[in-house]
Amino acid sequence: MAIKGARADLGSVTPHLMVRGGDAAIDFYRRAFGALLLYRVEITHPSCIQAHLRVGHSMIMVADEATDEPADGLGSPRSPEALGATTVTLGQYVEGVDASYARAIEAGATSVMEPSDAPNGDRCAAIQDPFGHRWTIMTMIEELTGEQVAGRMRDIAAHGNRAG
Repeated sequence: MAIKGARADLGSVTPHLMVRGGDAAIDFYRRAFGALLLYRVEITHPSCIQAHLRVGHSMIMVADEATDEPADGLGSPRSPEALGATTVTLGQYVEGVDASYARAIEAGATSVMEPSDAPNGDRCAAIQDPFGHRWTIMTMIEELTGEQVAGRMRDIAAHGNRAG
């Protein structure tokens, strides 16, 4: 359903990823996740870009951080590199976790967690992209109810295993 006042090509929540090296980030997201570049514009000066990319059915916006402005307000958010960490993990469902994980690592990502089966019925892996953003890559391998997931989590807490 369309949201009044929202851009038709964006979802109701669209991550804005602040990076150092916007063009390199666009290239990484294209190689690692098959992102489609919808548009790229230069803002303020040639070294500062903003871009919209489609990753699967979702949109992300990528922008260079504005390092020549004070770090206050909405006008000058910083990249995870500038802050020394990120507090957000982006989740992406894909057709095949193992191949997507390998592609992201080959494109320059760092492994956070190798692909494995999770108690929620997903096969998942985690990476950190070269710009400091964390991604969880997932494929549903079995459809479970909330109660089944909760039961598996209780089993893990009680027995310390991931089998379900």
